[in-house]
Amino acid sequence: MSSNFLLVDKLIEDEAEREILRSKPTCFIIIGKPGVGKSTLARKLAKTWNCILIDDTDLLNSHISDETEQGIQLFKILVKGKAVPEEMMVKLIVDRLKSPDVEHYGYVLACLPSMSEEYLNIQEQLDLIKSLRMPPDFIINIKTEELEFEKDMITQLVRVSENYPENANSRIMHYKDTILRPLEDYMADHNPPCLFELDGNKVPEELYESVMSRLEFMAVRCPAVPVRLMPTEEAELADQMDTEELFRTLSSCRNVAPGFQWRRSRWSGNCPVALKEGRIIKGRPEFAVGFMDKFYILSSQEALQKFMKNPQCYLLPHIPHLPCKVSVIGPACSGKSTMCAMLAEHYGAVVVDVEALMGCTLGMFKKDMLDKVRQDATLAGLEKIRAKMPLEATNASGNVINEEQSEETYLAIEVTEDHPDVQAFVEEAMRKAAESPATAPRELFLEALEKHIREIEAEDVDAEHKRGWILDNIPSSRSQLITIEELHSVVKPEVLFCLKDNDGEGRTVLTRMYEQNKEEVDRAVLARLQKERKLQKTQDISERLKHTEDSKKDSQPTDSKSKLETLHEESESFDKSDEEDKTLISEEVVLPTVWENGYPDGPEMEAFSVQLKQFLADWENIEHTITCSYAILDISNKTPQGILQELIYHMEKPFKYTAMSISSADLEEEEEAIHALTQAEKRDDVNEEEEEESEEDVSFKRQLGDTKHFCPVVLKERGTLQPCLDEYAAKYRDKVYYFSSTEAQEKFLQNPEIYVSNIQLLKPPALRVFMLGVRGSGKTTHGKWLADQLGVFHIQFRERLQELILQKTQKHVSYADDSEPPEEPPEELQGLLEAQAQGQSVVSPDQEEKLSHEDTASDNPDTKEEQALTDDEEAIKAYLQDGDPLPPEILEMVLLQWWNQEPYKSTGFILEGFPQNQEEVSFIVEHRLFPDVVAVMSVEVSEVVRRLLPSRLTRWRERRDRKQEQMRLVIKLRRELRDRAITQRRAELMAERAPKKPSPLTLRPLKEQVIDHCLCVLFLA
Repeated sequence: MSSNFLLVDKLIEDEAEREILRSKPTCFIIIGKPGVGKSTLARKLAKTWNCILIDDTDLLNSHISDETEQGIQLFKILVKGKAVPEEMMVKLIVDRLKSPDVEHYGYVLACLPSMSEEYLNIQEQLDLIKSLRMPPDFIINIKTEELEFEKDMITQLVRVSENYPENANSRIMHYKDTILRPLEDYMADHNPPCLFELDGNKVPEELYESVMSRLEFMAVRCPAVPVRLMPTEEAELADQMDTEELFRTLSSCRNVAPGFQWRRSRWSGNCPVALKEGRIIKGRPEFAVGFMDKFYILSSQEALQKFMKNPQCYLLPHIPHLPCKVSVIGPACSGKSTMCAMLAEHYGAVVVDVEALMGCTLGMFKKDMLDKVRQDATLAGLEKIRAKMPLEATNASGNVINEEQSEETYLAIEVTEDHPDVQAFVEEAMRKAAESPATAPRELFLEALEKHIREIEAEDVDAEHKRGWILDNIPSSRSQLITIEELHSVVKPEVLFCLKDNDGEGRTVLTRMYEQNKEEVDRAVLARLQKERKLQKTQDISERLKHTEDSKKDSQPTDSKSKLETLHEESESFDKSDEEDKTLISEEVVLPTVWENGYPDGPEMEAFSVQLKQFLADWENIEHTITCSYAILDISNKTPQGILQELIYHMEKPFKYTAMSISSADLEEEEEAIHALTQAEKRDDVNEEEEEESEEDVSFKRQLGDTKHFCPVVLKERGTLQPCLDEYAAKYRDKVYYFSSTEAQEKFLQNPEIYVSNIQLLKPPALRVFMLGVRGSGKTTHGKWLADQLGVFHIQFRERLQELILQKTQKHVSYADDSEPPEEPPEELQGLLEAQAQGQSVVSPDQEEKLSHEDTASDNPDTKEEQALTDDEEAIKAYLQDGDPLPPEILEMVLLQWWNQEPYKSTGFILEGFPQNQEEVSFIVEHRLFPDVVAVMSVEVSEVVRRLLPSRLTRWRERRDRKQEQMRLVIKLRRELRDRAITQRRAELMAERAPKKPSPLTLRPLKEQVIDHCLCVLFLA
């Protein structure tokens, strides 16, 4: 989103630096009438703004003084007293505008458009300015009245011919008639805020101040200028320092302000100019420069000049990498060729197939050798045949001839290369040479390799990106490596990778070798097993024959015929057994589909094992001789893509920022920076107390990393902000990071990039709030409202525990000090109810329902027994009721899901009522369940009473009303029972007074009267 707004700062440091390096520098053009002061203002502005002044006079002087090709031509023209051609001048200006330093610093153009239209008219000059790769951003128009301006030109003490009255007036009129109108159209099309119109009647200082004051309010920045850090005298001493000490020294040289030191760059101590050209050269301290906020160490004066002109072309792309001059070696079937191809594809490099190159070189060597053999054999054959022919002629004639006759015969018969005997001799020599093995000298291979690499580098001389090369399996021996380093430095790689198999005795490599030669090895193994099986069967047969012979000797047959029959039968049985044995051998010997080790264990693999051991022995010799950077990679149980990532990691590791623990030297530097900053801020009238306070304030200005005082490892792995102290601290990219433990610090030191915001900003975890407070403080009310406003979950810890046991308790467990005693009815109420049940009830239906409800409520604890609770549920109930600490297992079950599981993890929550005791706080720290905010609801006691007392009074009144109703019911039941008893007694008394054998109807009233009379007496008593 921020990329849509140009004025939004980049919060990622690498992106901000990359944006600054790629940004277009601010460019100015100053226009106005001739002699109005354009050059004067341009010089002042260029000096202050650190941009390049484009002035025709300065260009002429610089070319002539530097004795360039154009300068020599200009000098010859000026010596002859001629004017410089307008076309040549415009080309010089355009070339200067395209120079590397202008690309970085920008420019101030004051010599275009020119009043001369000899080469280009005014409109064409304006079109040329608009079409520049970096057109002007600001137009500064110096305006003045014609009369005042003409007067100033005439009254100058030293005047050139253009300033004479007649010439000045004509130039001004020419400007007004020819140039002014196109310039007004050009300014009308420009951005109005970037058009500065100045009063030319003011002095140059006022014009300059007016321009600078307006630039202060524009969103433009001055170009960064490299600063040389170390004088030559100090650089001689710095040569004797180690790398770490040198970096600390450079970081404190020529600081902008106390406490703001130069920082290390990705290039470390390597020269960025040489690295851009495809070479790795260590920089020298005397050529160290500071640029933006980092220091860079250049390797030579020439590299320094190139860097000072345009640093951005050597610092982009922002992440440097080693020139791809790599060698990958390893045993056969280790995958070195595959890794070479994948690495070359990643970096766009060229793979040098050493075997193919050696084959081509060997073929050429063999061809040259055969040509030489043919030539030598031809000469030898000619001499041999020529020497042989006179003897053959003498033997054929049988006469002795003198020397003159032999010479004549020799001349008469000419022997050439086409002679049959000569050709036969040459063919025999060629056959022998072809049959003999040709071994080219090792130096010849290295020369061919060096030639091939030089051809690759020659193709990349003018390329912006150097492709580089990758050697496949070279050097293969210690002597070859020594030869390369001493005589063929071009072939020497910058990085050497050795692929090894650390799985047992090379199990991975041997398995691949077996798979590559599977048919041949299986055939040999099968033949060996069949031979062993056949030998075993032969031994078994011989033992059986011996056993049979022994048994026959014991029987001693007497009849010769029976002996012959017996021998015939035995021979037939033996023939059958041999056929059966062969069949069994062919059937039983079957090789397994998958071998236990991946390959057969036997003499068939011995040649491959010897080959692997030979490579390991050669590598041990090579390792002690290597002078370049090298790495050993284990290939066991790894995919090619995984090995490629390791190769890339080692390639880019030298140019990655490293994390370091805070050392004593860092603390000393921090103290010195604090002291220097304190001294800079201290005033003369500051007393001792103010000094101490200022020191305390300054000490907290340590530059922390992206995670501030929170642990970056815990944030990455757990998504929790855990605050830390400086007990465990590390420094990465000159920023300090705090950690929660030694383990977290070690993880960060090993791979800091995954814990910081190098690519995108760190994402903060979802909001987690702890809402604490006493009962009646408003936690629930405010927590629900806040959760609704923030869009997070509102969780009541106590209610969540209630839900876990509510199914068994059938009611919410209240606090021990908040629980009310059970409502027990009066003791005589039950008896009265039973007595009432025997007679006619006079209680209304509503009273009966209410009474039964009260009885049920009073009997509920007894009638409905709680289900048996588990130990965890008992612990939860004790926590809810008495505040006993919960076991860690229950806390893990309840709490961890809110931090680690969705949707709570990504949404956030407000947790109410947790923690409540020291054990819960310890659990939070142990499991790193830290909240982002802890809200403690503070409230006065009177306010708590005002909030909680009304509800409690209401419940008390309800209980009181129920109790009073029960008492009224008891009194009513008593009265009813008494009335019934009196009535019944009266009836009994009346029955006694009645005549004998009265009817039951007559006896009842008398009895009731007697009972009534007795009850009255008792009641009155």
